[in-house]
Amino acid sequence: MKNLNCRTWNSIATGIMIAGLIAGGGLTGQDSAIAATHHSASSGQPMPVGDIPGWHQIFTDDFETNVPVGGFSGCDASKGRCSGLPSDVQAKWFAYPDGWPDTSKNGTYYPSKVMSIANGMMNLHLHTENGMHMVSAPVPILPGATGSGGGLLHGRYVIRFQATSVPGYKTAWLLWPDSEVWPRDGEIDFPEGDLNSTIGAFMHRQNGTSGGDQDGYSTQSTYTSWHTAVIEWLPDRLTLILDGQTIGNSTDRIPNTPMHWVIQTETSLSGVTPSDDAVGDVQIDWVAVYVPSDTFAPAPAPTSVPIPTPTPAPVSPTSDPTAAPVSIIIPPTTSTNSGAGDLQAILAELQQLELKITLLLQEMSAKLGSAKSGNSTQVPSAGEGATGTAISPSPVPTPTPPHSIVPVLRPHPFPTVSPCKGEFNCS
Repeated sequence: MKNLNCRTWNSIATGIMIAGLIAGGGLTGQDSAIAATHHSASSGQPMPVGDIPGWHQIFTDDFETNVPVGGFSGCDASKGRCSGLPSDVQAKWFAYPDGWPDTSKNGTYYPSKVMSIANGMMNLHLHTENGMHMVSAPVPILPGATGSGGGLLHGRYVIRFQATSVPGYKTAWLLWPDSEVWPRDGEIDFPEGDLNSTIGAFMHRQNGTSGGDQDGYSTQSTYTSWHTAVIEWLPDRLTLILDGQTIGNSTDRIPNTPMHWVIQTETSLSGVTPSDDAVGDVQIDWVAVYVPSDTFAPAPAPTSVPIPTPTPAPVSPTSDPTAAPVSIIIPPTTSTNSGAGDLQAILAELQQLELKITLLLQEMSAKLGSAKSGNSTQVPSAGEGATGTAISPSPVPTPTPPHSIVPVLRPHPFPTVSPCKGEFNCS
């Protein structure tokens, strides 16, 4: 029986705000055509950047910010973040907290002693300290997640990786249902396998009645060379691709509820317990996540708000019927390329209008005051000299800058994780 991911995501935490963003062996043709390199890809394959036919890219990481061992600390499941991380990494990654048991109970998740980022790669250093076999399960935080547990409904998940052939450890990188109802809502596992064996994959079917209600796929590929694994999950099919070759294609009872992605790396379920001197590393060069293009709804293009220019009207009453009428000329609005820019332009114009109205009211007040006092004071027109009693000019208020347009961000739901789930009774 394959790994049934001994943990559950029990409740939803609030307060985390997310602003929200395959080749030479691993990229498909459409990916390699648009691949771009942000660092010298140690794996020899650059990370794909941008949309591809049928898919809209929402998340990438090629690990440009270094994080030493110890940086993945303070991981709090109630907040869905690791406080020890730099802010840019904290916005993208969570990990199962220190001290949680893994599926077999032979290992312990310990990101503060296992995980690091250096030289453009995330590294999981699997080892034993004081008899504790330390493993880790990174969780990418995906912008625009729609599921109650931070998951998506359908997507394309791509990861570039290699690992040491070390006995007693495995990968079970998976999509797990936000609903926590298993086996009913299925599960997708790829790549899955012991690090000293070959890479396989599984899809637990929708409305499953047991852990064995699944499609299974195998390969002859081992973990010791660089690979690119792709999960393409759509309503009517699941396609699993390793190094550009389809290794599995399921079309019946595809999971149909939101799922979250977990890079779950742990001790083996094959009955082999790691020895205390077994040491190995899992290296991840980059990851990329997409949603189907037909489900991605970009914000509608902003439209400018026309402000009509009023017909000039004389100012009344006035003590001098020959005084020039005063009119307000409102500059036309212009469209910008972004909704925020458009609103800023409109706000700036409205503030200029407010200033002009203030000056006009001050001018009218001065004229009315002059008429009541019997003075024959008038405001000179351009090019004329002032006559009568001088009017001290009112101070001109300093225009305030346009209001900043701050996006309203939806609290990103993130599950509170507890360690145990499935047929493995972790109580």
